[in-house]
Amino acid sequence: MSRRPTNAEERIAARYIPANHTVFREVPGGIVYAGTKSTPLKGDVLSAIAYRGTAMNPEWNYIFRNQAKLNDECEKFFASIEAHQDFKAERKASRKHEETDTQKVKKALKAAGYNVVSVHHDRGTASNWINIKIDDYDEYINSEGNRQRRYSEVMFIAKETSGRADLHDDIQTDYFCVNINIDFLKYHRCKECIISNCTEWHEPESCARPCFYNEEMAEWDAKRREAWKAEQAAAVIPLPPAQPEPVKQIPAGYLPYLNVTITEEAL
Repeated sequence: MSRRPTNAEERIAARYIPANHTVFREVPGGIVYAGTKSTPLKGDVLSAIAYRGTAMNPEWNYIFRNQAKLNDECEKFFASIEAHQDFKAERKASRKHEETDTQKVKKALKAAGYNVVSVHHDRGTASNWINIKIDDYDEYINSEGNRQRRYSEVMFIAKETSGRADLHDDIQTDYFCVNINIDFLKYHRCKECIISNCTEWHEPESCARPCFYNEEMAEWDAKRREAWKAEQAAAVIPLPPAQPEPVKQIPAGYLPYLNVTITEEAL
């Protein structure tokens, strides 16, 4: 039992082409072989066989009275092939969706120089939320000495590219319209930290080599720690000094086992 063809080349090679038949006409997506065929009643007659695409089975296999009939049948066959190709092209164009807002946000953030990990929609009931993850530990210190990430810049890019620039959130009523969540991963710029997911305040010695944290953040971090310890010390309210307990004065003649006091009367 021979193996059935499994690909286009094998199907084309397995096609049945009658003897004395050669390529009559060929267009992209269709081919017609024509020649003469010997029959018991009519003798030699004009015949043709047509194949569509890479099909192994013929579209039709006819005999014709004259050349004009063969030409008409070929025109109908090739017209159907062209109509089918136009239909597939129109359907493909209609099914091609516009670039999603998450793809636009991801491209815009990458163009701005951010190392974007993922930009995707949440599934389920919160499908309108856009979650953005950025692998970026590049921080700066503002005038108040607080560590800041480029949150406002990332939010501005995400709102502009996703068409949500005119939307605003009302935190007091928990009414959210923007629905954009930004998460900065806590990794060092050197990307060789011994701790795989290091915390914000890890010691400089835990890095594999001098990095951004060691050079620019270590001194400020030490000051922050000292200020925090001073705040904790100031927050502790000292207890008042312990007062000595008063000495109980036991009257003379007191009998504790009888709980009475014997007084001496003057004679």
